[in-house]
Amino acid sequence: MTGPKKIAFLAKLLPVIGIILILPPLVSIANVKANLFGFPAIITYIFAVWIFLILTAYLLQRKLPSSPAEQNEQFPNNNSRNKLNDTNHD
Repeated sequence: MTGPKKIAFLAKLLPVIGIILILPPLVSIANVKANLFGFPAIITYIFAVWIFLILTAYLLQRKLPSSPAEQNEQFPNNNSRNKLNDTNHD
């Protein structure tokens, strides 16, 4: 798995990672009587996870090609397989 397929897989995996990070057992780790930046630790943890997910999604979408034509320009090796499938076998 290389190039856009790997990035697409990571983009699909990101919501699963987000769900795991906000499950109660992990969130309860941050449920301590401490303040970080003036906020309770649990609130800081949830917002840190939220910011992590947003930034990761942004970085992943910048690496994905926006259209199939752009993908063919970036990865010309995939184009030969598409030409074989597009030929008419009448």
